Amino acid sequence: MNQLRLALVDGNTLLRECLAELCDIEPDLRVIGQADGGPAAVALVRRDRPDVVLLDAETADGPVDVLHSLVTAPSAPRVVVLGVHGHTRAVRRLMAAGAHGYVSKRSTRAELLAVVRTVGARSDQVLLALPAIAVHRFGETPRGPLSPREVEVLDLVAQGLSNAQVGARLSICAGTVKRHLTNIYAKFGVHSRTNAINRAAALQIL
Repeated sequence: MNQLRLALVDGNTLLRECLAELCDIEPDLRVIGQADGGPAAVALVRRDRPDVVLLDAETADGPVDVLHSLVTAPSAPRVVVLGVHGHTRAVRRLMAAGAHGYVSKRSTRAELLAVVRTVGARSDQVLLALPAIAVHRFGETPRGPLSPREVEVLDLVAQGLSNAQVGARLSICAGTVKRHLTNIYAKFGVHSRTNAINRAAALQIL
C-alpha cells in the first residue's frame, strides 16, 4: 500500500504528538517528521520531502510566511492548514498564500483525514473543513456553501449597504446583487437579509 508521507508543524508539542498518533494509526498515512516552527519546517521539507504538511495557523513565525517558504521549496509538498477560526477572509488569505486545504480545529477526525487524503491525492480542489460545513470546494453547487462572490455580497449587506451600494462596490448591477441574495436565501433556507446574515454568522462564514 502506498502511504502518504506527512510532516507536522505546530509549536505545541503535546498537540503535535497527539496529531501524530491520530495519523499514524491510519494504514495509508505515515508521519515522517515534526517541527515546531517555520525554519525547522522548511529544513524538514527539504530533507525528507513529505507529501503533505499539516501546518498550525497559529505558528509564531506567521502562517503566510511559512506557507510561502514551503510551497516554493524544491519538491514542494501540499499544505493543509489547521486553524482555530473558520472566517472566510482568513481562510482566503491562506489559500492565496498557497495552502491546498484548511481544517478548523473544531472539525471532526473524519473531516481532517478526508482533507488530508484528498489533498495528498493531488486534487485540484481547494478543500475546507469548517464548523457546521462539510468538506467542500468554494463555489459548490446550489444548496451547498456560498461562493466567494456570494460571501462578498453578504459581507457588504451585513455592513448595511443597499443592493445599489453593494453593486457599486463590486462593479456589478443591483439586479445581479439581488440574484446573489436570492441564491443565498435558497442555500440557507431563509427569506430575509437578517436571517441570512445570522445564518452566515452562526456558520462563521462572516
